[in-house]
Amino acid sequence: ASTVLAQRYAPFAWGSLKAWIEDHVRAVHKPRSLDWSVAMAAGSMSSVDLAIGMFLDPGDSVLVEEFTFLAAIDAFRAAGVRLVPVRGDKDGLMPSELQAALRAELEAGRPRPRALYVIPVGQNPLGTRLADARYDEIYDVCRQNGMSIIEDDAYFYQQHNANDNGDDGDLSAVAGLQGLGPRSFLSVDSEGLVLRLDSFSKVLAPGFRLGWVSGAKHLVEAYEKLAYVSSQNGCSLSMVCLGAMLSHWGAAGFEAHVRHLQVALRSRCRALLRACSAHLTGAAVWEAPSAGMFLWLRLLHVRDFTENELVTLMEEHKVAVLPGSCCAVTDSAGDGQHFLRVSYVAPEDTYDEG
Repeated sequence: ASTVLAQRYAPFAWGSLKAWIEDHVRAVHKPRSLDWSVAMAAGSMSSVDLAIGMFLDPGDSVLVEEFTFLAAIDAFRAAGVRLVPVRGDKDGLMPSELQAALRAELEAGRPRPRALYVIPVGQNPLGTRLADARYDEIYDVCRQNGMSIIEDDAYFYQQHNANDNGDDGDLSAVAGLQGLGPRSFLSVDSEGLVLRLDSFSKVLAPGFRLGWVSGAKHLVEAYEKLAYVSSQNGCSLSMVCLGAMLSHWGAAGFEAHVRHLQVALRSRCRALLRACSAHLTGAAVWEAPSAGMFLWLRLLHVRDFTENELVTLMEEHKVAVLPGSCCAVTDSAGDGQHFLRVSYVAPEDTYDEG
C-alpha cells in the first residue's frame, strides 16, 4: 500500500508522517493555543518563501537580525521587501534593540514593519542561542505592535552545548530531546502570531527536502493554500519513506539519533575551537556556540578586502569560509567585512590544517 501512496499526491502520502509530527510538536513545544495545526513543507527554504507570501507584500518591511541566513535575505529582496536590521549579542536578538529599531522606523515616518524573521537556536551565521527569558519579551513587543513572527528554527535539534566544560563525547552533556529547552515562540504564542518553520534537513538529511510548519490553525491553513499552488507540500516518496523510518525507530530511536547528532557536532565544534585557539589567537575573537553548526569569527587588525580576493585565497589554501558581508542585511551592518562564518561539520582532524 505504501508504494502506491508514494506515487500519488502528497495528501495521500503524508498520513503517518504528519501524525508523528503532530505528536512531536505537542510533546516538545506544548503550544499555548488549543487551536493549532501543522502542515508539511517542501524543505525549510520553501517554507521561508511561502511565509513571505503570507505575511508581506512588495514595499513592506520586515525586522531581521543584522546578520542572518543568506538565502532568506535573497528571498526577502526578491519579494520586494525592505529589511530592517536588529542587533543582537551572545544571547541572541536583543529585545531593547528590537524596540529601538521599531521606534527608529516610526520616527523616520516609515510604515510599521509587518513581521519579525528570527532564527532563535544555532543562528545562521552567528551560532547564538536565544536566551529563554527573551522569548516572552520579544513576543510582547511583536504583539503590542501588531507584528507576526516567522520562527525559522532549522538548527533547533543541534543543541550540543559545546560551550560547557564537559567532555567532548559526553552523551549526558547534550540536549537530547528532553533538554531542547522550555521555550520557542510557538510555545508562548497566545494570540496566533507565530508561524514556526522546522526542517528534517539538519536533523536527518537534506535530500528528503521535507520539513513542517506549525502555528495557529488560520496561519497553517493560509500556508497550505500557498503550498497547493506552488510546492505541493513536498515529495510523496520522501514522506512515505520518512514516515516508515520514524515509525520503525520509535521514540527511543529518534531520541538516540538526535543525541548522536548532537554529540558528533559537539566533538567537531570542540575540535574547531581548539584549532582556533592554537592558530587564531590574537588574529580573531569568537564565542563558543552551544547549538548549530557555525562559528562566527571577528577578525582583528584586518585590512579591507574584496570577496574576489577572499575567494582567490580560499582556492589557494583549499579552505571554505563565508564572508560576513554575505550575511549582512545592510552594507553597513556590523562592518560585515571583518567577520567570517566557519562551519564545523567536517571531521575533527581537518581543522588544524584549515
